[in-house]
Amino acid sequence: MKKNAGLNSFPGLFVSLIFTQLLLIVFFQFTSPLIAADQSPDLATLKTAAQDGDPVSQTILGEIFYNGRHGVPKNPPEARKWFLMAANDGSIVAQFYVAYMQLFGEGGYEDPDRGLKFLISSCSKGYPPALLLQGILTYEDKVRRQGGEVAPTEFKYAILRLGLTRYKAMKGEKPMPELSKTAEGYLDSMERSFSEDAKAIAEEQYSKFDLGTPPYSDEMPFGYSQHVLPEGEPAFPDEQFQAWVDELVPLVEKATKRKFRKKPIFKVADRAQVSRSLALDIQIQLEKLNPTWTNEQCQAAALVQAQAIAPGMLGKYGMVDKTLYVLPRNITPFAKLRKISDSYLPAIVKIILAHELTHAMQDQQIDLNLMTSATKGPDENMAFSAAIEGHALFTQEEIAMELSFDKEAVILSQSIAIGVEREGNDSIDSEASINSSLLASVYVKGRRFIEHFSQNGGNEKIWEILAHPPLRTSMILRPETYDPKVKAAPAYEKIFEGFVKYIPGEYKLVQNVEVGLLTLETVLKKFEKSTRTKLLDNICHVQMFAAQQDGSPLMAAFTFFIFSDDSIAREYFDESEKSAERSAEKLSTEGIKEVFECKPFNALPASFAHQIKLVLKADSKAPSLKGIKSINTLAYRIVRGNVLLEIDDVCIGIPEKNIIELSEEAFKRHAECELSYKDILKAQSTTQANVSAPPVSTAFVAPAVTSPVTNSHAEKNDPLQPVIDSLNANNFAEVRVLLRPILKENPRNAKGWYLLAVTAAKEKKYEQAWKSIDIATKLAPDNEKVRAFIKRLQTVSPRKE
Repeated sequence: MKKNAGLNSFPGLFVSLIFTQLLLIVFFQFTSPLIAADQSPDLATLKTAAQDGDPVSQTILGEIFYNGRHGVPKNPPEARKWFLMAANDGSIVAQFYVAYMQLFGEGGYEDPDRGLKFLISSCSKGYPPALLLQGILTYEDKVRRQGGEVAPTEFKYAILRLGLTRYKAMKGEKPMPELSKTAEGYLDSMERSFSEDAKAIAEEQYSKFDLGTPPYSDEMPFGYSQHVLPEGEPAFPDEQFQAWVDELVPLVEKATKRKFRKKPIFKVADRAQVSRSLALDIQIQLEKLNPTWTNEQCQAAALVQAQAIAPGMLGKYGMVDKTLYVLPRNITPFAKLRKISDSYLPAIVKIILAHELTHAMQDQQIDLNLMTSATKGPDENMAFSAAIEGHALFTQEEIAMELSFDKEAVILSQSIAIGVEREGNDSIDSEASINSSLLASVYVKGRRFIEHFSQNGGNEKIWEILAHPPLRTSMILRPETYDPKVKAAPAYEKIFEGFVKYIPGEYKLVQNVEVGLLTLETVLKKFEKSTRTKLLDNICHVQMFAAQQDGSPLMAAFTFFIFSDDSIAREYFDESEKSAERSAEKLSTEGIKEVFECKPFNALPASFAHQIKLVLKADSKAPSLKGIKSINTLAYRIVRGNVLLEIDDVCIGIPEKNIIELSEEAFKRHAECELSYKDILKAQSTTQANVSAPPVSTAFVAPAVTSPVTNSHAEKNDPLQPVIDSLNANNFAEVRVLLRPILKENPRNAKGWYLLAVTAAKEKKYEQAWKSIDIATKLAPDNEKVRAFIKRLQTVSPRKE
C-alpha cells in the first residue's frame, strides 16, 4: 500500500529534519491504540484521558458507548458527545461516527449540514467507512454534485465501488457492517442495468477516484494497534509453554557456553501485564533521552508506547522485572494476520522463547538494566542494543539448527524477532518506516557483529564484548574497529547548549544528541549508493539539536556535520541538493503543491551557503500534511571548510538575525571544542608521564553540600585521579569526558558513579545526581562516602517519591 504523503515523504530534502522526526516523534508522539471488542480497558483511566482532551481516548469512549461494550450499555447521546469532541480535534474515525449520527439524528437532533462537513473531512483523509457512507448517500441522492445536480449513474457506481473496495480492504473489525450489505445491493442493481458503454465510463471514473483518493493506513508506528490485532484464544495450554522453556534452558546454555545462575522466572501473560513490564524498560530509554522530563512524564509516555507494541509481541524478557513472558492469546491472531501456517507455530514459539531466554542469560551474566543505565546518549545505547539483540538472534538460529527446524520457520522467527517484514527497505516515507528500517539494522547488523567475533574468538570473546560493549554504532557496522577503551572525545554537545534561546516561542521537547553511523546509514538511503558509502566513510561526527512544540508542527533542527576534509563537506552539500530536487519533483506527482526555491545565502562568511525555501500544500487529490493545510520550511546549509551547519525552520519563522547569530556561535563553539579536546589529550599525556607527582587534595564543596570529601590516600596510578583533578577545577564537561570510557570499561566502578553524582550535584542537576548515586549505592552499599553524600543531597534536593 502506498504510504501517506506527509511531512516525512521527502527525507532527502533536509536530513536533520528526519533526525528530528526520528528522535522526537518516534519516541514521544505515540497514539494510544483503539481497543478491541473483547478487551476490558480501564474505563476510569480512559475517561480521565478523554476529559483531558486526548482525541484517541475520546474516540474509544465513543465506540464503547455507541456499541455497548465492556459491560457498558449502549448510550447514543453519550457516544455522540465523545465523538464530537474527538472529531473537532481531527480524529477521522470520530468524524465518520459523528457525521452518521448527525445525518440520521442518532443520539440527538439531525444536523445534516454539519454532518456532511465531518463526512467530507473524514473522506478527504481516505477513511474507508466514510467513503462507503458517502457512496451510499450519493446513490440515494442525499449528497449531490457541485451546484446541486443529481450525479449520473456511472458517477454513483464509481464512488460507491471505491467506498466498498476500500472498506473491504480494512483489517480487523469494521464499523457498521450493515453499510457494506447496503452498498453491495446498490452496486449489483446498477451493474445489471449497465450497457457496455456505461460500464466503461463507470470503470474509468472509478480509476480516477481511486487514484485521487488518499489511502488509509491503520498502521501504528510501533507494533500493531489493538483493533487491527485483537487478542484470540490461547494457542497452546500454559503447561506446554512451561515444557518448552524447560526444554530450551539447557540448549541456551549449550549455545552460549554459560550456565544460568538461577532458574529464569517465567510467566504466561496477557497484553496488560506485558505492557507494564515493557514500560519499565522503555522508561529507562526515555529518561536518558529526556533529562528535562519528570518521572511522571517518562512513565506515561513509556506506558503508551508499550501498549502500542504489546499487541504484536509473542514473547518478551523484562530487564527491570527479570521475567520472561509469553503471550498465548497473541499467537493465533498474529499468525492469521501474517498468513503463517499453524504447522509452523510450535517451532516459531520455541525460537522466540530461545531468543528471550538468551536475554535472560545475558542479564544474569552482565546485568542488562545496569548496563543500559550506564550508556551515554542514543548512539551508545543503540550500539549496546545491537550487541545484545544480535547475540540473541545469533543464538536463536543456532538452537533452531540444533532442533532441525524447517528453514521457513526459522526465517519467519527472525522476522518476528526483528519486528519488520524484511531488511533493506529503501523507503523512508514516514517516521514509522524510518523506525522499522533502523530497528532491522539494529538486529541484523548486530547479528553480523556477533558472528564476526564468533569466528574470531568464539563464545569467550562474545561474552567479553557483551561485558565491555561497543561505544558507537560505527563499531557495529565495522567490527574490526571495536575498541572498548575509546579515548575521550570532544564535547560536541557544547556546540548547541542553550540554543533554544534563538527560537521564538516555548519548547518542551528539546534534544541535543550525537547522531550515530547506524542512524546516518538509515537516513541517507535516499542518496546515491556510491556517494552514500563515501560520505559515511568520511563523516567524523554529527551533532543535532532539535526543538519542537508539544502537539504542534512547529519545529527547529540544527545539525552540525564534521567531515574528514573540505571536499567531502562539499560533496554532501551537493548530494543533499540533488536529493531535494528529486523529492520536490516526486511531490508534484503525489498531489502536493510545492514551492521549492534554492538560492545563495550571503549573510555571513562561508565557503558556500544556500537558503532553501519549501512551501507544501495538499491539493484536493493529496493526503493531508499531518492534518495541516500547509507547511512552510526554510532551510540553511552553511559550509566552512570541513564542517557544515544545517538549520531547518518548520513553520516557526526564526528571524534572519537569529540565524546569523546562532551560526556564528555554533562555528565558534566548535573551534573551542576542538581546542579543549587537544588540551585534555595533553593533560592526559602529562598525567600518565608524571606518575611520581604527589597526590592532589580532592576536597570539594558541592552547592549547599558543605562537608568535604577527600581522597588524600589516592594511589599515584589511580585512573580516576585526572577525573578528580578536573572536578576540583570545576571542569565538569571534562569530568564527563574522562569518566565515559572508564565506566564503559567497568560499569561496576562505584567510585566513578560517585564522582559522576558529585559532578551533577555541583551543577545543580539533582535528578541526575540521584540517578548516579543510586547506581553507586547498589555497587557499594556500605561505602561511607556514598552514604554521607546521600545525606547531604537529601538536604539540598530531597528524593522524589
